[in-house]
Amino acid sequence: MPAEPWMYRSATRPTLAGAAAAALLSLNGALLSGGCSLVNEVTACNSSAHEVRVNQRGDQSEFINHPKSVAQLIGSNRIVVAFSSQTAGSATSEVRIALLDASSGERAVTCNGDFDSTLSDPNVVAYAPSVAAVNLTISGMAAHAAVSWIENKSDPRVRVLFVDERGCPLGKPTSPLTEPGTPTSGATLAWSPVRKALYVAFHDFKRILLTQYVDQLPQPPLVVASPYSVDQLTTIAFGADGRGLIGWPEHPSGAALLEGEVVIRAALLNPDG
Repeated sequence: MPAEPWMYRSATRPTLAGAAAAALLSLNGALLSGGCSLVNEVTACNSSAHEVRVNQRGDQSEFINHPKSVAQLIGSNRIVVAFSSQTAGSATSEVRIALLDASSGERAVTCNGDFDSTLSDPNVVAYAPSVAAVNLTISGMAAHAAVSWIENKSDPRVRVLFVDERGCPLGKPTSPLTEPGTPTSGATLAWSPVRKALYVAFHDFKRILLTQYVDQLPQPPLVVASPYSVDQLTTIAFGADGRGLIGWPEHPSGAALLEGEVVIRAALLNPDG
């Protein structure tokens, strides 16, 4: 169960990115007093590190438009990269995945025989894919990753799809919220090694919701919070001990929404999710 949400607020009405960065720095300062840090220097793995082209087709413009779009499979050197692809002026876009080798950086062939494959319906607008490594059995087959994305702009819906080690879909995409006619958005995936479950953090523009998958179909969602208004991505992560954190940006009131004020809230999750 989640603890009472805590909040970071700035009187300067920061942008979402600025508020998130300030909240992270504030949290990092608190952690430093305990001898640990969230902020670390990022360096190349080795002196010979080089860029690798992820997508193969290059038939459209490709975008990484989610902060959790890369995951290394559990017990494997294989990495899954999720991205969206769209042609300028097109009324549709696709969510695609590619596979990389963590040791060499080279691309691996997906189950369709190419270096990337489309997971979403190519006839709709699909964007903001998130990916997480999992260790589940779906339809009698081993699921190694899950990918979520948002379909449609005017009436958005979150979709979740499990794939095997080669990126082959296991079944059809599902929705983490089964309430008919309710739009959903802002999804992020996270795997809990303690609960052995995939968690989906998302919102319906009025509620922050958390759903878990232990098989093909989702469990009933938990309402984490009911903010005045939320319209951005959520974020979620779990530690090795099963404790987690779910965070989201929100407009705390009608006046704040009109003025563009954004606050960052977060709730801690205990080991049972």
